[in-house]
Amino acid sequence: MKLVKLSSAKKIQLLIIPVVVLSFCFLGMLWLSISSLALSVMLYVCFGFLGFALLLLSAIAFKALSRLSIEPHDKTQSNMKFIKMGSTHMTHPHLENSIELTGDELTNQLQARRYMEMLIRAALSNQEFTLLYQPKLSTKTGRICGAEALVRWFHPELGWFSPNEFIPIAEETGLIIPLGHWVIKTVCEKIKKWHEMGFEHLKISLNLSAYQFRKGDIVEDIANVLWETQIAPYSLELELTESVLMENTEKCVLMLDVLKSMGISISIDDFGTGYSSLSYLRRFPIDALKIDKSFVNNINEKTQEDTIIRAIIAMAKGLKIKTIAEGVETKEQANYLIKHEVDELQGYYISMPLTEDEFTTQLYEDNAQVVALKH
Repeated sequence: MKLVKLSSAKKIQLLIIPVVVLSFCFLGMLWLSISSLALSVMLYVCFGFLGFALLLLSAIAFKALSRLSIEPHDKTQSNMKFIKMGSTHMTHPHLENSIELTGDELTNQLQARRYMEMLIRAALSNQEFTLLYQPKLSTKTGRICGAEALVRWFHPELGWFSPNEFIPIAEETGLIIPLGHWVIKTVCEKIKKWHEMGFEHLKISLNLSAYQFRKGDIVEDIANVLWETQIAPYSLELELTESVLMENTEKCVLMLDVLKSMGISISIDDFGTGYSSLSYLRRFPIDALKIDKSFVNNINEKTQEDTIIRAIIAMAKGLKIKTIAEGVETKEQANYLIKHEVDELQGYYISMPLTEDEFTTQLYEDNAQVVALKH
């Protein structure tokens, strides 16, 4: 093979061409980012029409490549917003500032809801749900006496979903039954773990939905989990809203009587915001009332909330029912509730919801403070 010897001029040309091309690509990117008319004019004057054309082609190519790399991420983010907005609107159609949907928009909302249902099914299989624990403080002992278990969901691609976004759809589709079973089993397993660590006084509460009472074998499910985990039933507290109790009164009375006979505590969540019929306090085996945070938010000695809270506390004492105030966010609120002898406090002033490890750490710190006070 005959080798071709390049002249010095040719060598220089071969070296310069890639540098020039790369320079134009860089200038193309710069032009896109700052849209500089001065840069365009300068290149036209220095290199003529050919230089300007090369710059333009470089810019177009760079923009196309940028779209290829960015578009998937943008599409994912867009899908996430669409799915969340769609599921929220379908489950809360009367939200303030909501707009009337067209046929296509309604179809898209329905598709988003179906997709959300599919995501929930996958989340159950992939163990994407987790529990946080928001501590409750006893006003009599000053110690942590328990916590409320709160279900949370983190999707590896779509991020965090609020309970308001997935719980209503889980209830509508019946997926609340397997999700509820997972919550009950997980809570009981954690109770056993904490009791073995020496925190036998601890009581964990969890929320039950109307669908679980209406369709699920909730009594049998809880009994089986208690048998499997071998925990004391008194350490489990079930929270129900007033609307759940009113949906099928006779059936609820029977089911709650059985649960109560097992040693499980029953608490009414968001008390005062639902039916508020005093008759059910006599009919149902209730152990505790949770004063809704809407009453706690604006309490002082001169408001209607003050009158309502004192009436609830007095009534609960007369019926020998424990009172729990939720949504306690300030020292003033805590002092007021302690002054009026509410039994337990829950809210961000006491503690934000914690992971299992964080809650365990707080239990140890709380126990250490009590031991220090005794000495």
